[in-house]
Amino acid sequence: MTTFSAVLGVTTWLWAFGVTLVLWGWWAVIVGVLLLGVGIVPVALVATAFEGQWTVFWQMIVVIAFVFGTRMFAAYLAERL
Repeated sequence: MTTFSAVLGVTTWLWAFGVTLVLWGWWAVIVGVLLLGVGIVPVALVATAFEGQWTVFWQMIVVIAFVFGTRMFAAYLAERL
């Protein structure tokens, strides 16, 4: 895993935490954190969808794709080299 991917993943998690807190409050944040910690990101996606925040929803989808894309690319390079 690359450092960039890890930083981007943590940033995405913090962003999802903030979005969930603003849109649905502490109860949703607690539920998201209790879902093995990473559950806050899907909760944020559901919250943005239900609240009609489609721009934020698609931005999160793109950033999540970048997180996994950089990890897969790093694994590919590590295997190839």
